[in-house]
Amino acid sequence: MASGIDAMRKTIREKEPQRPSTKLSQTLVAADVRRLKPASSDQPTTEEEVRASSRRLLRVKETIHQLQGDLDWIVMKCLEKDRQRRYDTANGLAADLKRHLDNEPVLARPPSAAYRFQKLLRRNKVMSAATALVLTAVLVGTVVSIAQTLRAKRELRRALAAEAQAQVEKANAKAALQFIQDDVLSQASPGYQSDRDLTVRALLDRIAGRLDQATGRPPLVEASIRQTLGSVYSELGDYPKAAQHYEGALRLQREHEHLGESHPDTLRSLYGLVMARWWNGDIAQAEPLTRQGLETSRRVLGEKDPLTLQFMQARAFVMMILGEMPWTELEPFFLQALTLHREILGSDDLGTLKLIQGLSHGYCFNWQAAKAEPLTVDALDRSRRVLGENHPQTGILTITLGWIYYQLNQFEKAEELSLRSLELRRRILGEKNPRTLSCALILATIYVQQQQFDKAEPLTGQALSQIRSLAVLNDLYLPEQLSSLGWAYLEGGDLAKADPLCDLGLQAMRRQPDANPVMLPRAITEMGAVRLAQGKFSEAETLLRESSALAEKRWPEAAYRFYVMSLLGGSLAGQKKFTEAEPLLRQGYEGLLQRQASLPPYLNAPRRVTESLERLVQLYDAWGKPAQAAEWKKKLEANQQAAKATEKKGPQP
Repeated sequence: MASGIDAMRKTIREKEPQRPSTKLSQTLVAADVRRLKPASSDQPTTEEEVRASSRRLLRVKETIHQLQGDLDWIVMKCLEKDRQRRYDTANGLAADLKRHLDNEPVLARPPSAAYRFQKLLRRNKVMSAATALVLTAVLVGTVVSIAQTLRAKRELRRALAAEAQAQVEKANAKAALQFIQDDVLSQASPGYQSDRDLTVRALLDRIAGRLDQATGRPPLVEASIRQTLGSVYSELGDYPKAAQHYEGALRLQREHEHLGESHPDTLRSLYGLVMARWWNGDIAQAEPLTRQGLETSRRVLGEKDPLTLQFMQARAFVMMILGEMPWTELEPFFLQALTLHREILGSDDLGTLKLIQGLSHGYCFNWQAAKAEPLTVDALDRSRRVLGENHPQTGILTITLGWIYYQLNQFEKAEELSLRSLELRRRILGEKNPRTLSCALILATIYVQQQQFDKAEPLTGQALSQIRSLAVLNDLYLPEQLSSLGWAYLEGGDLAKADPLCDLGLQAMRRQPDANPVMLPRAITEMGAVRLAQGKFSEAETLLRESSALAEKRWPEAAYRFYVMSLLGGSLAGQKKFTEAEPLLRQGYEGLLQRQASLPPYLNAPRRVTESLERLVQLYDAWGKPAQAAEWKKKLEANQQAAKATEKKGPQP
């Protein structure tokens, strides 16, 4: 009104009015805002007034819903700017309102197909319900039919896949049978070759040769055969050939579409390769394979799968032999693995017994043979009962316990067990097997420690003859046992036998320094002790400096480190390097004196302490310091008297 009549006319002509439902919605929003604002009056709003206001707003919302659609269109047609588009007469408006009430399409609204269908449904509710039911039934039937079709197709695919797999397995079995008939059994047939006394090793070599020559064999059949050949070659001690066949199986399995890197069969070949490399002295190559196998098996099969436990065991063994992890950290890993083995596999399982054997070796390598004894005694009893006296694992545990008793100076028990193990291995594995030779060297060492040279020398000579002719010094334990036997001869005063044994053992370790790193410091020390006893002080110094550095790294607080230190001081004193020798000899003596209780019995702690005192006396005599020499002579005499008194009392309980 304030704009004037002309402005009002212009607005009426040009401005499109709002739909009734839109206008009412704006009114509703304004009412909501007013309702939420605090009252300006001092009189508080009563609960009844609030409820009445809510009811009014609800009615307005219902009205808006009714207006939306036909009534909006009818009103907007009445308000059209162009009179030609408005209703012609009031009867036209009334007729359209009646159409709305009768649920028929109104003329004011554009006649879309969806709109007309909606009106049809509203006019014929019974027909609409029936139509909805029919459509629902058709839809459900269609869904069910599609689901059944898909299920039938899946079953068909499964059946076809199973049939295809059966055909593959049948072909594999036929190929394997043909290989056994044509390439295995025929090799031992008198009609095929004239050698009636064909050995197992010769037969295996022929089979392996046939396997390499033949083509067209299913890959999984060849992989399985190579796995078996690898296992048998390992048992025969031919680890290079075992590794060769495990590598062949691994390659075929990794490339096969149904196996791949993570399949259990592939992991079994990987485990076989780990063990073959380990026993062949290739510890550095075995270490990453154990890590890879353990990680994959844990991820694919889980922590408690037997194959995972095998890799855990191999990992512990390899880390023990490498000697790069302190035993204080590695021992808990062994014990965790042992707990899992006992829980999952049981205390009598072969894997559990092997793990105990490895743990016992770890204790012996780290001067704790007393901790190994009860574990190994129990494992050996179980192995005899469950696996039998002739089983290879029983033999390994037997010689392991014999070596433990040797380190504990219980020579009668050590001799009995070592002799039994040697006889068993000679009968089953033969004279030339590395494990047979290992038993012979251990038994010879026990005889030398008991001054039974007449029994030791035949064993020593036979073992040396076999070792040199077979060139098997890359074995895991043979070099160490040669060196230990040489040291035992040195302790017995036989330098002539000590020198070649220690030298041969150390040379073998030098050729393969990664084969048994944890034992290398001992072999170097034993060779250094031989050179010192021979008066070859410069050669002894070179060796003992090397072993002293290794001992300090691996056993910084062990008594053995101070024993090496005293030997090194003796080699320097022999070259008249008195200033360098004195602190080493003093520290060596003091360290041995403080830690002699922790030195293994076979190393004879009283004798080591006495030797360290003798070297100090010799140092000061040669240096021309009589006062210091006299002082240390008194300590030496006191030590010797105490040792004699201890011998008279006998061993204490």
